[in-house]
Amino acid sequence: SSQAARFLGYDIRVRRSGTIKRSGKVKKRTLNGSVELLIPLQDKIRQFIFDKKIAIQKKDSSWFPVHRKYLIRSTDLEIITIYNSELRGICNYYGLASNFNQLNYFAYLM
Repeated sequence: SSQAARFLGYDIRVRRSGTIKRSGKVKKRTLNGSVELLIPLQDKIRQFIFDKKIAIQKKDSSWFPVHRKYLIRSTDLEIITIYNSELRGICNYYGLASNFNQLNYFAYLM
């Protein structure tokens, strides 16, 4: 089945790949039938971005990073610590996912 199952914040599915790798005379299907962990970007990451008010969505459905008003009275070190801890927490938790590189845009929004 190509549908993913949700478990512990990951989408889990079995890879279906038709690519064939040749090694000399031997043909081998790559990554076919292996388990794949995916980040549920639309459900978890998007919800986190809007709950923390990290970004707003424009009319053309693009996202724009915004300042956080509750951090105005904080020192520079406190602000950097808060941003780093949030980013590090998300990246460490989803570090095993095969679509981890899609968190680059999330890091940009932070």
